[in-house]
Amino acid sequence: MEDGASRAVLALQEMRMAAVFRRVRRFVRREEGQDLVEYGLLAALIVLAAIGSVTTVGQAIYNFFWSNIAQASF
Repeated sequence: MEDGASRAVLALQEMRMAAVFRRVRRFVRREEGQDLVEYGLLAALIVLAAIGSVTTVGQAIYNFFWSNIAQASF
């Protein structure tokens, strides 16, 4: 009896693992998830470029005005 029960448990576990592998394969084949990752990476790149350019332009404006104020000081 025990041998038959353990075989049934093993067969059930194998079926569950096969189902998990099928789901993983199906998920990997989908392209919607890849598109989402690509949009996320693109948005992150745009944010980094915006932060860099705003920082650079802001520093240039700051230096320009403060150098003019320093020259105009009495």
